[in-house]
Amino acid sequence: MQLPFIGNRRALALVITPCILVLIIGVAGWALRGRDSLAMRVLCKTTGIDITEEKEASASPRGPNLNPPGDVKLLPQKLIRNAKLSLEIKQYERFEASLRALTQRFGYLSNIQVSQDEHGVRQANITLRAEASRFDEALEAFKSLGTVKHEEISVEDVTRSYADLEARFANKRTCAGRLREIIQTRAGKLSDVIEAEQALSEITEQMESMEAQKRSMDNQLSYSTITAQVCEPAAIRQDKPVSLWLPVKDSLKEARGALIGTLAFVLAAVIVLSPWTLLALGSYLLWRRFRGRGKEVVEP
Repeated sequence: MQLPFIGNRRALALVITPCILVLIIGVAGWALRGRDSLAMRVLCKTTGIDITEEKEASASPRGPNLNPPGDVKLLPQKLIRNAKLSLEIKQYERFEASLRALTQRFGYLSNIQVSQDEHGVRQANITLRAEASRFDEALEAFKSLGTVKHEEISVEDVTRSYADLEARFANKRTCAGRLREIIQTRAGKLSDVIEAEQALSEITEQMESMEAQKRSMDNQLSYSTITAQVCEPAAIRQDKPVSLWLPVKDSLKEARGALIGTLAFVLAAVIVLSPWTLLALGSYLLWRRFRGRGKEVVEP
């Protein structure tokens, strides 16, 4: 029995095209699945070792530690504590001297930007990295340098994330060691060795990324960040004597600006209208001339 759409090329294309697309998507998904798949496949093929459990442990968001939630307290707690402040100071010079002494006691300055407006009021954006173990002490010392206008403290618990990162890095290191053994001993086929080298390159790149993440996390755990915006009071703007000449000076500036604007407008108008004025004047003179000649011809 022949299907009715076999003879129709358009209907056949409509049926085959979705099938081809589904096949392509499936192959692409298989090729782009976790970068560890190549390493796992090479290890299983070459060594015969079943490392499925290691892969599942590294992929799990809970990491290899499958203890119930109550056992989380057994892990050393790791907290990242930061603070944001808005501080009003009396005089910047005194504040800067006290800030230097405070920095030598608790940590280091990672950023400081000082600006001054037209009235002489100075403000600064400061980032202080203080030892995490002395965060509370450093924060209170910093707040004592001025009047606190705004305060915000954040605490992030990274205990589980840190443990998961360490577990995944250990699994990667074990897998990389086995791949190096395959490459050094040339065990298996040549194609297996080539795949092992590619997998080792991928795992090495992932391990470097994990090491960078761990260093960044260690730095945040070792040193807390205190970000502050400090500013002198606005009342300092009245310290400068007020001159009676300033209003007159401002009026003269405005009058000069208006005069310059008017002259510029007149000059532009003259430039634009000059050709038309000359043309109109020439036309008028010609008209007067021809008119005079007409009168002379008419008169007897």
